[in-house]
Amino acid sequence: MEDLVAASAAPLMKVIEMIDRSDAYVGIFAWRYGYVPGRDTSPAPQTQGPPVKDAKWGETSITHYEYLRALERKLPVMAFLLDERCAWPPQLIDGFDTTNPEAPKNADRIRALRLELQQQKIVSWFTEPADLEARVSAAVTMAGVTSQLNLQAATALAPSSGTGDSDASGGMSTAILEAVANRQQALKIDLATVWWSTRLYLLAALAERLTRVRRILIVKSSTRAEEFIGQISTAAIQSVIGPKVAPLDNFRETLRARPMRPAAVARLPKRLCPCGHPPRACNRPARFRASGCTRQERPQRTPGPQLPGRADGPRAHRLKRRLNRR
Repeated sequence: MEDLVAASAAPLMKVIEMIDRSDAYVGIFAWRYGYVPGRDTSPAPQTQGPPVKDAKWGETSITHYEYLRALERKLPVMAFLLDERCAWPPQLIDGFDTTNPEAPKNADRIRALRLELQQQKIVSWFTEPADLEARVSAAVTMAGVTSQLNLQAATALAPSSGTGDSDASGGMSTAILEAVANRQQALKIDLATVWWSTRLYLLAALAERLTRVRRILIVKSSTRAEEFIGQISTAAIQSVIGPKVAPLDNFRETLRARPMRPAAVARLPKRLCPCGHPPRACNRPARFRASGCTRQERPQRTPGPQLPGRADGPRAHRLKRRLNRR
């Protein structure tokens, strides 16, 4: 607020207006709760602050108003908290100044706000200005990248893929095949699902070996939409988990040394049915597969009639191919 130019608007109205024009909220919290408008006066109802959910006139500080307004508008919230082990000037901590009757008597309010941030959001800790600058820059850059991500284009892993359930291997295989068929570059995991470290390693290794996927997106699903939490590369997953379990690194080296057979690459489907299996396994026309698909094996073709003359000549091979296409 000290950077604002002189104006006739009330400070609270000004900061609320700034939040309403913003695309994201960056909050830096040390050990001061901030100025509480209306604490020492009793203005008329029309002069009170704007209605903000969970805010109370005369009890909520302007800093807290900003945060609550950002939540109300569903803005991306990036909170940075001063590390509790970091030395801080006492005069900048609530409860230190006992001579000022308007100063807070203790730091209970700012502690409660910091605790609320830690419980509701993923916060970042800083110790010095240079550290804070680097963290804020990285977070804002990530927020800009996140707004441009198309989460719908990434293949979502089934909830049972991360554990030893019976459908785990099928869910992972389907995701890998779909990533190959659609040439996708990312897979998607819901934050609410449980993943074994070995299963996550297997997913990263197979994705890196067989597909173009090089990153795993972590999302949080809700009734309205998916919220992007973060991303991790397949290489990072293998480098972190692999050294902890010796057989995993052996598996990775074996997978790398194993050549990809041309026949195996040719058998990978070019596209998948909405039901998750290659279209050659369906007898239904393509226009009906979006509404539902029953997996039925295509019946075997009966061999064609025996051709007279030379059975292995060029003309005989061409005729056989024509018959097989019918």
